[in-house]
Formats: sequence, C-alpha cells, structure tokens
Amino acid sequence: GSGCDGRTVNQCVIVIPASDLSVTANFAPAPNSTSATDSSTARQPLRAGCNTVVTPVSLGADTPVAVVVQLVQGTVVVSAGRFNNALQVFQFGYFSTPDAPVEFSTIGPLQSLFLCVQGAGSFSASGE
Repeated sequence: GSGCDGRTVNQCVIVIPASDLSVTANFAPAPNSTSATDSSTARQPLRAGCNTVVTPVSLGADTPVAVVVQLVQGTVVVSAGRFNNALQVFQFGYFSTPDAPVEFSTIGPLQSLFLCVQGAGSFSASGE
C-alpha cells in the first residue's frame, strides 16, 4: 500500500512506478461552489501537485481519460489516476509522457480522479 488514508491524512507521497516520480497528493475537499452536479459553476482551483476532482455529471460513460485532462486550464497535467479500492492500489490512466504504460484508459461521470499538475490551474467541474 501507499500508506495513505484519505480519511485521516492530509498529505501522502505517491510513487509512480512507470517513471519513479513521486508527487505530493493534496486531499483538500473541493469548495461547495464547484460541485460537479451544479452546471452553473465555473472552475475548481488546482494547486501544484495532485488534486482530487470529481468528473462532470455530463461526462459520458467510458470517456477517454485524455478528454478529462483537457478540462484543465492554466497548467500542465503530468498524470491522472485513481485509487482502486478493491486492489488497494493507485492506478494511473494518463501520463504526459507519450507511450507511458497506463492501467486504465476510460472513466465515467461522477468518478473521483487525482489530477497531478505542474502548477496552479483550474478544472471544469461542469465539463464546459
């Protein structure tokens, strides 16, 4: 395991085996004004490191993770991943490095996703 428990820890280090890159995950709750179910919301702020977001309710089933990455503005997405509770491991579905191996390639609406970014930016919680 990663030693991270989102219920009790505010930060943890995630080691990404594909590139031996470690990043810090920020488990800060999203502000109420950026709820993925509120289509009138603007954008969810992102900080450098890994941020937890919820995919838009309007997202189709089996949408490529690369499409969700395009909902980020103002920064470069380094990777996108999720925690597989059944296996108790982090899995990654996107890396900015071409041809990097991924463990999943699609995602659906209202799914939790870790977006690891280089700097401050924003995510469209409404999908627009």
